[in-house]
Amino acid sequence: MKLIQSALLLAALGVSSLCPFASADGRNPGSLLIFPEYDHGPGKDTLLTVTNTSPDGGVRVHFYYVGGVPGNLCDRSNRTETLTPSDTLTLLTSAHSGQPPTGNKYKGYVYCYAENAAGAPISFNFLVGDMIVVDGNTALQYAINPLVYKAKPPTSQPTDVDADGVRDLNDIEYEGSPDRVFIPRFMGQGSDHQSELILLSLTGGASFTNVVNFLMFNDNEEVFSAQHTFSCWKKVPLSTISAMFGNTFLHNSTTDAVSEIVGATNYESGWIIIDGNVAYSTARQFADPAIVAVLVEKAGAAPNNTGAELPWFTGKQFNGDLLPTGINGDSN
Repeated sequence: MKLIQSALLLAALGVSSLCPFASADGRNPGSLLIFPEYDHGPGKDTLLTVTNTSPDGGVRVHFYYVGGVPGNLCDRSNRTETLTPSDTLTLLTSAHSGQPPTGNKYKGYVYCYAENAAGAPISFNFLVGDMIVVDGNTALQYAINPLVYKAKPPTSQPTDVDADGVRDLNDIEYEGSPDRVFIPRFMGQGSDHQSELILLSLTGGASFTNVVNFLMFNDNEEVFSAQHTFSCWKKVPLSTISAMFGNTFLHNSTTDAVSEIVGATNYESGWIIIDGNVAYSTARQFADPAIVAVLVEKAGAAPNNTGAELPWFTGKQFNGDLLPTGINGDSN
């Protein structure tokens, strides 16, 4: 625990140089926040913050912890907290989620939303947040801001318009999700660089499998394609998705720009477009599902050379939901 507490202090002092995770129309307060990752396995924890920026109104916030590994994939535990005007809440997910830090079971993502005293979701576009993932064993830490959704109804009005108990990201209850994700740089994968990609599905729900399209551009405008399949949430090495992300492939099998990376020509780099292809269950499918992706990079052998890469977004999708469980997804 002392290791974790020390790492949390270092992280709080040192993460300001890391890029935040922002919504497509800017970093503005909203009524629903999606934190792309939490992890509180042995020696690990996640510091999560939600702040009420309203100087006048208090609100209840409902948290859902969504499991991201086999055995509890898309299972949820939940908690509610009350924020008074201008209040902020910071917590360790290991203490707040109700999940003991056993093995690698307890990781995934978190979403939370504003609700009234009776427990009904409401419009309250004053919430902002932040999270830091910490490994107390190796002093790894990186920060990721949440994806923020504004509610569409007026302040304090109910958001569950179709009364189905599901948070609809359809521009009626809450604004839509990003259509495509741009990752402006990845390093060629090898012994010096091992990146992991967080993938999070926002269409279909717990019973759906997602096929994701990747376009990878090298540093000389050549493009290569790949696909990857996942359900609910996944953190996967880039090298597992495709060998095309490897430094050896980029150097030997593409017409790369020999003068780049400028100042470090022995390393290759590129950029990525990520787009949902289809989400399907045994009963239904959705074309072009909403996908969130966040790149986490580690460079070299030093244990603390880790940072979260900022994705950029284009377009909007209105077929997202949090979080249907059946094979038909959102039936409304």
